[in-house]
Amino acid sequence: MPRQRVLSSARDLSPGLAVVTKVDAQSRIRLPTPIGLIVPWLTHGSGGLIECRLTVGAAGGAQVATAEFWNRRFRAVSTRAKSRKAGALDGGAVWVRYSRFLASSWPLTIRAEKSRFSFTLPEDPRKLGLVPEANERAVVFGLGGLLEIWKADEWLKHVRSVAPEIEALHHRALEELAERAEAP
Repeated sequence: MPRQRVLSSARDLSPGLAVVTKVDAQSRIRLPTPIGLIVPWLTHGSGGLIECRLTVGAAGGAQVATAEFWNRRFRAVSTRAKSRKAGALDGGAVWVRYSRFLASSWPLTIRAEKSRFSFTLPEDPRKLGLVPEANERAVVFGLGGLLEIWKADEWLKHVRSVAPEIEALHHRALEELAERAEAP
């Protein structure tokens, strides 16, 4: 099993978890079971398998969510889009933009094993440079329902870009979390 390292000596203080790992020769990533405590949907697989979809991440890297989460969205848009065929002038329409995003997603199966979670990175996202290739370093970040896969160098660029504004982000994060607590 590739050696893994949990980032941050402050892991007991952080609500999220970042794991640094090496993608193996078969393009697999293996994660320690404690990530299931941070990303609860990882523990709800049937027969040890969790069917997911991998998409382009909002902040960078790639995001993984359950297939159930995305399939509801696929069906809702697909049903309406079939009755409204895209025309030559629809390229900027919101529903076409959204459809492009949904089309840029790939199936991914996570296997829940006794002492780890493992999955193989799909070929197309690897070819696109969205996720690391075999034998490269990856950072997997988990926080609640969010599971992200980053190339290690892109993760560092992202974290470095956040560092100069960390004090302002601290205050904005507290405000945002307070607003979410007040929302119905």
